[in-house]
Amino acid sequence: MDRDGRWNVQRSGSPTQQEAQAALVRRLQQTAIPADELLDNLPLFASRHAVGRILFWHALYQRILEVHGVVLLFGVRWGRDLAILQTLRSILEPGNATRRIVGFDTFEGFPSVSDLDGAARPGDYGVAAGHADVLEELLRDRDAEEGNPYPRREIVPGDATATLPQWLADHPETVVALAYFDMDLHDPTRACLEAIGPYVTRGSVIGFDEVGHPGWPGETVALREVRGLDRVRLRRTRYLGTPSFFVVE
Repeated sequence: MDRDGRWNVQRSGSPTQQEAQAALVRRLQQTAIPADELLDNLPLFASRHAVGRILFWHALYQRILEVHGVVLLFGVRWGRDLAILQTLRSILEPGNATRRIVGFDTFEGFPSVSDLDGAARPGDYGVAAGHADVLEELLRDRDAEEGNPYPRREIVPGDATATLPQWLADHPETVVALAYFDMDLHDPTRACLEAIGPYVTRGSVIGFDEVGHPGWPGETVALREVRGLDRVRLRRTRYLGTPSFFVVE
């Protein structure tokens, strides 16, 4: 949290756009839509970015439908992307019993930052205390709503630079079909990108939330150091401006 007791998140958009977003939040909070119809009507209040995020993930997920392995998400925060991935899996490949989705996050914000991380501060992008447990319960509800008796997902709390090596050691059968980096920072991005190296295969998709973003230079530096920008074909989708990915060739 910042000095005013708020989680430090960089807001984007013009003042007019931010006012409109605040108005949509109020309308959601005050809606007269009956509770049993609310979930199906949430697109009424979703921002363009939120819809674009779903389309972006759909584009990435389609690329791994014929690639064996798990999905690793580095940076979970409130759990939005985990929920999207969970639903995409149940829609696009409900019969794939080997497709596990695993999310890594401290759930306490950045544990530390380096000189390569712009204006980031320790503790930025934290969440409410106990949110990892709340998220687990919420995902269980989503499983039940989707009629999914085999969740095949996992939340790994803690610093991923420590938890990922242990998780890989505990799961020597791991093949990575998709790894997505949304940790924003240089050191953990580099450490986890190096750690998954032996577990990717040709066709694996490696994605990044902030590569090329001037506010978060550490992620780009980590990619350059570990993979080399001249050795990957960095791509994007039409749905969001910043996220990018490459396919292991």
